[in-house]
Amino acid sequence: MRLLFLLFFIMGTSLFADCPSTMGTRTTKCKVSIYDVNITEGNDSNPVLHFKISLDDKAGKNIKIDFNTTEMGDGDTYATENKDYNYTKVTVIIPKGSDSAEANVTIYADKTYENNESFWGKIKVNEESNDDAEIDKDHNESNATIINDDPKEDTLTVIDKK
Repeated sequence: MRLLFLLFFIMGTSLFADCPSTMGTRTTKCKVSIYDVNITEGNDSNPVLHFKISLDDKAGKNIKIDFNTTEMGDGDTYATENKDYNYTKVTVIIPKGSDSAEANVTIYADKTYENNESFWGKIKVNEESNDDAEIDKDHNESNATIINDDPKEDTLTVIDKK
């Protein structure tokens, strides 16, 4: 048992540590991730899209993460701020003892057929948590897709052959 404890101490890790953790002279920061999400647009009430922001372990203290939405570009497959979704910029707190929190974005429902549309949800560590957390570079932004649920209107072309 002493050998196992010594091995974990030398390597600077612990099986039971929250993040951030310090063992010896090594500090391990919390790794923060966000993943792709989607939601059905809706017709009458505005649904809320929940972006889950996750840590690789339980937080040993409150971790602050800055979240914001941003457009992907122009075109009929890209969502438009304040038309398709509410622009959101918020600091999310992952509380001590937890491993995740959510940033919520309101989606604007309509009854118009359109392609599925996407926008970004992006995260960065708030300056107050710089010593405690770092962003997982492979999961630092979320491709958020609004799935159209409106029927495509049929069009009828009349050709007048006089």
